Amino acid sequence: MSLVILQPCGSADARKHYTETIEDDVNFDQISPFLSESDVSILSGIYPNGKLKVWGVTPGRNGQNAKKWERMAEGDVTLLAQKGKIFASAVTTHKTHNEELAQELWGLDPNGQTWEYVYFLDEVREQNIPYQQMNQVIGYKDNFVIQGFQVLDESKSQALLLAFDLESDVYFPSTPEDEVYDEIEKQETLDTKTKGRGRKEQQKLSEIHVKKKTPRICSICGSELPTDLLVAAHIKKRSECSLDEKKDLANVATAMCVLGCDSLFEKGYIGVQNGRVIQIKPTSTTNAQSHVSMLVGQNCMDWKVGNENYFDWHFKHHSSLL
Repeated sequence: MSLVILQPCGSADARKHYTETIEDDVNFDQISPFLSESDVSILSGIYPNGKLKVWGVTPGRNGQNAKKWERMAEGDVTLLAQKGKIFASAVTTHKTHNEELAQELWGLDPNGQTWEYVYFLDEVREQNIPYQQMNQVIGYKDNFVIQGFQVLDESKSQALLLAFDLESDVYFPSTPEDEVYDEIEKQETLDTKTKGRGRKEQQKLSEIHVKKKTPRICSICGSELPTDLLVAAHIKKRSECSLDEKKDLANVATAMCVLGCDSLFEKGYIGVQNGRVIQIKPTSTTNAQSHVSMLVGQNCMDWKVGNENYFDWHFKHHSSLL
């Protein structure tokens, strides 16, 4: 899951850096000579217009900032703070340890250190979150003040991300598949009444079928949509899947839009056979039938050999209920 970084920005250096490398864009041509081939490739894909936003932290006393920076990943949200409030948020896209780049951008601090633990940002948004409001959300004392670079734990991060709608729909940490498999296997040992899809499994399905897809298209209606209007929908009802089928992350689900396709498919009004959308259950209103009729006959944009058997199960299951 995404973590939240607390970044004080009240010092003269920090305010200057914010203006020069976040508020104002950094040109890719300026920094590319200081980057590795890997970083050049990654960043040119993230910022095709050649305009980047960059931040960094010094190693800190005994390398404490470096250890915190190591925990950061794509999708983490930085909250920048000064004068008793969080004034901006930004999403991490990439990071690199690069002393030469940091000196090019920011020089050295009075202790001879540079802000060499570099991370790149996007989705910079103005905020107005007083410390007291933040403290209430994460359970800190009312008088807590952000005084140094911090990376919050998962529970505090999740609380802030939800409370202030900070999580990105584009950038997010990848969930290792072996962790997802472990989670699924653990669920198999639970009583059936308490079984439920785990957080890591949901994240991985969304990653595979929605967030990492370009373009992001509903497999039923074919519409290209933003990620918050698409879900990774199970083709075969999850409660009916075997352990191996639940682990078949690449095939057991597909992207469907929340504009109607997901609900129509889940409730059995429509299905897919031989790669085309069909009607299964009759509708009770003219408006609903009109919507279904627009979909029937369309090519399923994600139908393939790997998921054909799941679509077949869906069709047979809902046909048997008629």
